[in-house]
Amino acid sequence: MTAVSIVCIDLYLHYLDYCIFFCYTANMIEHDMNWLHKLTADEYTNKPLFTHLEELTSDIGYHKHSFIEFFYVIEGECKHKINGKTERLAIGDAYLLFIGDRHSFHKDISNSFLHRDIIIDEDYFKSACDSLSPNLYEKLKEEKYPKKHKLSQEQILDLENNVSCLSANPDVFEVFSKILIVKIVNFSLMHYHNISQPVLPWIKQIIDRLSAPYNFKIPIADLLKPYAFNRSYMCREFKKATGLSIVNYFNRERLQYARMLIKQSTIPIVQICGTVGFNNMTHFYRSYGKLFSESPAASRKSEKI
Repeated sequence: MTAVSIVCIDLYLHYLDYCIFFCYTANMIEHDMNWLHKLTADEYTNKPLFTHLEELTSDIGYHKHSFIEFFYVIEGECKHKINGKTERLAIGDAYLLFIGDRHSFHKDISNSFLHRDIIIDEDYFKSACDSLSPNLYEKLKEEKYPKKHKLSQEQILDLENNVSCLSANPDVFEVFSKILIVKIVNFSLMHYHNISQPVLPWIKQIIDRLSAPYNFKIPIADLLKPYAFNRSYMCREFKKATGLSIVNYFNRERLQYARMLIKQSTIPIVQICGTVGFNNMTHFYRSYGKLFSESPAASRKSEKI
C-alpha cells in the first residue's frame, strides 16, 4: 500500500462523509439511549454485517470467532488478553480481529466497560478490501498493518453516526456497510503510516494521558509531573511530533469529547462544560466555536433536525 493509495482512500472517505451526512439528516435518525444508537442483531438477519453494544457484566473467557470483528471501547476500562498478550483497554482503544485471533475480557470491580462490536462476514470484508487494493486483505490478516488502534472522540462519533445510517434506510444498507468497512481499514493504514514515523515513547504516553476523558479535569502541569524533562524541551518535541502544542492538543481532545456528548446526549451543556474541565462557560463557548465554527447549542440543534 503506497502513500498515494492512502491519500486516495482518505479523499474517498471525505466523499463518503458527505453521503453519511445526507443519509443522517434525510432520514431524521432518532437516538434512543443517552448518547448511543442501539442496534440489535435482529436488524441484520441474514446480512453480512451487524453491530451491537456490549456492556461487560462478567468476564468473557478466551475465545475466537468465525468472522471478522472490529470493536472499540466507548466507556470504562478492563483487562484484555489477545493472542497470549495481556493489556489494559480504555476509551478509544480499538481492535481489528481476524478468524483465528483469540481474546478475552476481564471485568474490573471498580470500572464499567462498554464497547461496540462490528461483526463482518469474512468474504464480504475481503471483497471490500479487494475493491480498494489487491492483496490488501492478506496484508491486514498477516499483520502487515497494525490491528490495534487508538481512536479519537471525533472518530468514535463518526463511527456511531455511520452505525445509525445502517438502520436508517434498508435500501442503502449495502452502501453504508461498505463505507463502514472502508473506514475500519483506513484506521489500519493511517496508523501504519503514523507509527512508521519515529515518535518518542514518552510523547506517546503523554498523548494517551491527554486523550483520556478521566483526565480532562486534571491540570496539565499535574499530568506532566511524571516526566522529568525540561518543560521547553517537552513542548518543542511534542509539537514536532503532533503539530500542536501540549495545551492546544489537550483542549482539542476535551472539546471533541464535549462535542460528542452534546450531539449524542441530552446532558445539559453547562454540565458537559464541567465534565471536560472548563470552569468558565464563556471560555468554553469561545473555544468550541473557534474549533468547530458553530456554538454548542447549534451542534445540539443540528442533531435534532
